[in-house]
Amino acid sequence: PPPLPQLAARARGGKIVQVMTGYLSGKQNGLVVNGDAVKKPADFLGKSVGVQRGSGAHYHMAWFLQRYKLPADKVSVKFMDAPDQIAALARGDIQGFFSWEPYLTKAGEIPKAKIFSRTIDDGFSFAGNVVMREEIVKNRKDVAGKVVKGLIAAAGWMTTNPLEAAKVANEVLKAPSVEAVSQQIQYLSWPGDFRKKVYEQEVSIAEWGVRMGLFPAKDAKQLVDELIDPSIIKSV
Repeated sequence: PPPLPQLAARARGGKIVQVMTGYLSGKQNGLVVNGDAVKKPADFLGKSVGVQRGSGAHYHMAWFLQRYKLPADKVSVKFMDAPDQIAALARGDIQGFFSWEPYLTKAGEIPKAKIFSRTIDDGFSFAGNVVMREEIVKNRKDVAGKVVKGLIAAAGWMTTNPLEAAKVANEVLKAPSVEAVSQQIQYLSWPGDFRKKVYEQEVSIAEWGVRMGLFPAKDAKQLVDELIDPSIIKSV
């Protein structure tokens, strides 16, 4: 997932560190709208929008409003859990919602619903980072290195064998179909390293999270610097 839970855990004293970027995706999160009510970004003014508070989708909403210069106080934000958003859109309680798969695709089952954009259309991609206990990274680097190597190898296999990977994943996920899981896997890329752009985005998310009161931190950049430990990925 996007790094908000990891940032929150570290800010509250959790002894964890990010050791690699597990995946990047600009298609997993997005915005669904009533296609009759919303046809362009300016149409959100005066409308009601659903989002799960404190989620990556919540950050996407903040990014979207800023990108299109839409005053936040001119949009009625209704906080609700992701599974409840489709029904709220169908009832007309909201005219759009920010969420993630599989809810973006599932929303297509109701009349007038359409995917307005995904994060890649709005100028960014989310990173899902791999977390380890800090003491393992510091004191058992051989173990940490083997885990990271295994994850990199697994990511390479998933990239070239998405259907087989989906079959394995669906033994746990229990999704309606293997094909749906395979499609979601193909939404992802697996870089395995820490890229400058990923770091800068994580700082941006941390700054936003602090402003929103999602977790305590005096210095968002310092929090990210303490959370990220690139030593293992550099050594493998």
